[in-house]
Amino acid sequence: MIIENERVAIFTYTLFENNTEGKVIEDVTKESPMNVVFGQGKLIPHFEEQLMGMTAGEKFEIKVPSEKAFGDKNPAALYDIPKETFKVDGVIDQSLFAIGNKIPMRDRSGNVLEGYVQSSDEENVKLDFNHPLAGTDIVFKGEIMEVREATYDELNPPQHGGCGCGSGGDGGGSCSTEGSSDDDHECCGSGSCSTEDEGHGHGGGHGHHQEEGHSCGCH
Repeated sequence: MIIENERVAIFTYTLFENNTEGKVIEDVTKESPMNVVFGQGKLIPHFEEQLMGMTAGEKFEIKVPSEKAFGDKNPAALYDIPKETFKVDGVIDQSLFAIGNKIPMRDRSGNVLEGYVQSSDEENVKLDFNHPLAGTDIVFKGEIMEVREATYDELNPPQHGGCGCGSGGDGGGSCSTEGSSDDDHECCGSGSCSTEDEGHGHGGGHGHHQEEGHSCGCH
């Protein structure tokens, strides 16, 4: 049986930056493989297209250029935000502003956005709301374990938000600090932010395929 729309493929992969000699971004093993219904937009389109027609036992190495993965870096997704924004109970936690730290925030619609600290001074912090892999070619190297017909429930999943991987924002909407670490994210639409009482979330990740818990294969 070959991979095609409305069929489920179960597969493993290792995801690399730039080439198979590059940094390993993610390793999806046989103990917890990716399980995807094809044709539902759950994978990066270029990656999904290249997997079409493959069968169980077939190995693959697929390079996805940055423009077909998470896009180029958008300078409009960089924002200088006053540190006062992050004051909780009259106190600013300076550890939030360590270079590379992820600060979850929200836009007006309640979408969780993740900004990565680029720099800071006494008054402001510069956050980058580009996807961490924006501007980077990625390579999937893996193996198809199983291909089968999808069940009715798999073809008619409950309605909810997209998984967020590879999605981009349109640059409109204000943000607020978010207490929990949610991995769906887009570009933040505004430098105008307000704090919430929950505090600040921390943690890594590049956006997760919610049903399976995997990251960068999804769109």
